[in-house]
Amino acid sequence: MGTLIKKHHILISLFIVSLYLLVGGYKFYSNNKEQVQTITAAEELNRQKTAHFWDLFNEATDYRVQGDYESAIEKYSAALSLNSKHEDALYYLGNMHLFQRNFEKTETYFMELEKINPNSPRIQLQLGRLYSCMDSENSLYDLDEAHKRFMNAWNINREETGAPLMLVKIYLLQGDFENAGELIKAITRSNKMSYQALFLQGYIHWITGNSEQSQVTAVDAMNLYNNLENADVQGEGVTKAGARAMLSEDRYCDPFERKIGDLLLSGRAHEPEILYEKFEMNLQTWRDNAG
Repeated sequence: MGTLIKKHHILISLFIVSLYLLVGGYKFYSNNKEQVQTITAAEELNRQKTAHFWDLFNEATDYRVQGDYESAIEKYSAALSLNSKHEDALYYLGNMHLFQRNFEKTETYFMELEKINPNSPRIQLQLGRLYSCMDSENSLYDLDEAHKRFMNAWNINREETGAPLMLVKIYLLQGDFENAGELIKAITRSNKMSYQALFLQGYIHWITGNSEQSQVTAVDAMNLYNNLENADVQGEGVTKAGARAMLSEDRYCDPFERKIGDLLLSGRAHEPEILYEKFEMNLQTWRDNAG
C-alpha cells in the first residue's frame, strides 16, 4: 500500500513538473515570437527609411545635374532629415548653397561635414573656396583662413593640384611672387595639363623681368588651352591629367579662372606681353576690392 502511494505521489509530481515546463515553454515561445516580430518590424522600418533616403538623394542629384539648385536644396535637406550624418548629402547641400550665394548656410553644412570627417581633402578644399570667394556679399571672405584650408587639403592629398593652385592665387593677391613661383613649379611638374598654372607661371616670369621665358610659357598655355577640348579628362586639379575645367556655378568665386580663360582665347590676336598687362590690371583691381 505504501509503495502504491509513493508511486502515486511521484506521478503527480512528474505531472506538475511537466505542466510547469509546458507553461514555461509556451511563455518562452510567446515572448520570443513577440521579440522576433518586434525586431522584424524595426528592420522593415529601417529598410523603408533607407530606401526613402536614397529616393530623395537621387532626386536631389538629378536636380543638381539639371542646374535646379533650389529643388536640389529641398531634396538634399529632406534626405538629411533621415540621415543627418551622410557625408555626400552634407557636401552637396553645402555646394548648392554656395552656388546660390548662401554663404553662411554653406559654412554650416561644410563645418558639420568637417566634424564627421576632418581628414577629407574635398571639404578642406571647399572651405578654402568659401573663405576665398571674391563676392561682395561674402562676409566670410578671409584669405588667411582660406590659406589654412587649402594647405590642409594639400597636406592630406599631395597628389591633387587644385589646392596648391588656389594657394598660388592667394600669394599673387598678396604680392608674394616668391612663394607663388615656387609653388607653380611643383604644380607644373605634377600636372602637365594645367593651363592656369602655365599662364600664371608666364605671368610670374613677366612680372619678375624674364620676358623671354614669359612669352614661351604664354604660347604653351594658349596651345594647351585651345587643344583641351580634345582631351579625355576634364577639370583642374587632377594629377598628370586634366583638361579645360568643366563649368561649375562656384566659378563666380574665382575670377582668376574666368579671366585666364578669356585671355587665352583672345591670345592669338595679341602679344603675350599684352595679355600679362591686362591680367596685371585685373589683379590690381581684385587686390583693391579685397582690401
